Amino acid sequence: MLIYKKVNHQKGSNRVNRGGSWNNNPQNCRTTNRNNNLPTNRNNNLGFRLVIPL
Repeated sequence: MLIYKKVNHQKGSNRVNRGGSWNNNPQNCRTTNRNNNLPTNRNNNLGFRLVIPL
């Protein structure tokens, strides 16, 4: 028997953000932390990190 859950996906304008920024608490800095915002949203918690090995 095939069992599945039908999900009604609504089209929205928000986009998924993962991780956190330098001013978040440690739990929110994990890459598994997810949030969503409009693509036009700008604040200190959004961006990307550059990492180089030392």
